[in-house]
Amino acid sequence: MLDLFEFPSFLAQATTAVEVSDGAGKFSVDTLVKLIIYLSVSLVFSFLCSVAEAVLLSVNGGYIDSMKRQGLKAGDILTRFKTRPDEPLAAILTVNTIAHTVGAAGVGHEAAVLFGDRWLGVSSGVMTLLILIGSEIIPKTIGANHWRRLAAPTAYGVQAVTWLLKPFIRLLQKFTKDIANHGGGDQSRAEIESIVWRASKSGTLSETESAVLRNVFDLRRIPVRKIMTPRVVVYSLPEDLTVGGYRRDCGDNVFSRIPVFDGMPDKITGFVLRSDILSASDSEASLRSMMRELPVVVDTLPVSALYADLLSRREHLAMVVNEYGDFVGIASLEDVIETLIGREIVDELDPVEDMRRQALNQRRKGVGD
Repeated sequence: MLDLFEFPSFLAQATTAVEVSDGAGKFSVDTLVKLIIYLSVSLVFSFLCSVAEAVLLSVNGGYIDSMKRQGLKAGDILTRFKTRPDEPLAAILTVNTIAHTVGAAGVGHEAAVLFGDRWLGVSSGVMTLLILIGSEIIPKTIGANHWRRLAAPTAYGVQAVTWLLKPFIRLLQKFTKDIANHGGGDQSRAEIESIVWRASKSGTLSETESAVLRNVFDLRRIPVRKIMTPRVVVYSLPEDLTVGGYRRDCGDNVFSRIPVFDGMPDKITGFVLRSDILSASDSEASLRSMMRELPVVVDTLPVSALYADLLSRREHLAMVVNEYGDFVGIASLEDVIETLIGREIVDELDPVEDMRRQALNQRRKGVGD
């Protein structure tokens, strides 16, 4: 009969040394517990590493900037990680590799004790499958899809691991220094355009917003001749026309800035403001007396350069010439804005939507010729 005082010792032996021999392995609860611990620890650490890696590779500069504007320290940490990605990635991959190696070795050893060597291949296959699904596919999918919510905790966690492994990371950096210096940097224009396209398709950007952003990229590819008002439809006036003559013959003009010419319409010499003409007290004064200088640009100039030039000069109008210096049209700041937003700009004083068509109609009437 079992002594009552000997029962705890008997129970401990029973639970830690229960053995069933099948001729190939030796089952024990202690070995099974060790196997589960090795497997669980390996999967958990690998899971966290995979999530962190996916988050760091998915988070973008715009979101990091928004975190910094909100005063979140995680934003500064992520900025440093993006600047030196080799440090956090080295820390993550080091922990991940240790977890895989120790886990695989531990699980393999305990599985061999439990089930025998003939089941070692099966246990390795099961371990590989669990790692693939539980610590690679699932966590990286989570990190890639929920990186916004995970960005801050990931930043703090990876920073702690990086600090703990700093000596080892420094050693690794000595070997990867040359590779890191030649790595990829900022996003290219094509990548940013692709981001805009995807944001439009997903509904993050409206069609109007997407169109404007795409047009911004096109400004440097579009020459001025594509947006200018061609010479044949430019509304212009002779510089010797008097204020009284303008009020009598051109009262229905709606253009605020009017090119003026000397003798022939092809010889543009400047421009006048409609407001200057209407406010002039001397009806016999000529337009020449109030004429302003008109900037000159070549027709091959990119629209983006025209925009920058007009802004720097604080001008709204420019005369466009070809490679031979011949007058070929007029380009305005309004033309640039219309190209940017993709539609005509019409205010409450414009009687028609297409001002170029209005200029053509007036030209046909012979006004100003």
